[in-house]
Amino acid sequence: MRGRWIAVVLLAASVFLLADSRVRIVRISFLRHGVLVRKPTSDGRLGRWSPALLNAPVVEAEQFRTSADGEAEIELECGSALRLTPSSAMTITRLRLRDNGVRRTTVAFTRGEAYFSVRKADATDFHVQFADSVIATPHGSANLRLRLPPRGQPTVELLGGHGDLLLHGRDYVLRRNVRWALVPGGGLLALAEARADRFQRWSHTRDQRFERELMAAQPSTGVNAAVSAPPQPGQSVSDSTMILDPQSGFGILDSGNPDPLLDSAREVRKVPYCAGN
Repeated sequence: MRGRWIAVVLLAASVFLLADSRVRIVRISFLRHGVLVRKPTSDGRLGRWSPALLNAPVVEAEQFRTSADGEAEIELECGSALRLTPSSAMTITRLRLRDNGVRRTTVAFTRGEAYFSVRKADATDFHVQFADSVIATPHGSANLRLRLPPRGQPTVELLGGHGDLLLHGRDYVLRRNVRWALVPGGGLLALAEARADRFQRWSHTRDQRFERELMAAQPSTGVNAAVSAPPQPGQSVSDSTMILDPQSGFGILDSGNPDPLLDSAREVRKVPYCAGN
């Protein structure tokens, strides 16, 4: 039934595409080393590859490619983040706004390793085209890790939240902390959970910092007596500070990781357009 629901959503997207607005506030929120973009031109064709620029707006049909040492993050209006690790590629195939306010986002992930941190306000119509499958998040926030190596099986992991996968007409409910391999010809194979690497820590730390900034901007939101008060602007946060994620309801810890890759993200994160939604 879930797979059928995903198929209906995708069909509806094509039927009502003309009614959608292209006005979205999406930007490049993090860059490190070599990252190239390719934007569509006014006649619908794709322009030349050019270096990505921090805080540049992102448009529908734009392509992204990271070098062997490049990383990039795309931020949606409500704080969801699409993160590419080195030697990865993706295309934002759909970036629309319905007249009822629902944001419609579809990403085609085509190479490498990516992390998708989808917040509840962006999740209703969020899809990732991945190998021969479509991943959807109609039931709320989700944290995903996708790997598409040059050789070997594509894998998907649900690190948190909820996610569905439609593969060759069959629907699957993704389970947390299970690494699923897409089997040639259809089907999924459960593998041992992958060990956390520096890019997973980078993605997690970016989410934590976003929560701190969101709470600093809205000090009365998402905090109860069971957790520490949110940090004020300029206030340091100890390694043991517990912060409540207002989207998932789970507590998160600031690890204080000194990794320069994580540290370099500090100055470019901003509270997004619809953070209060």
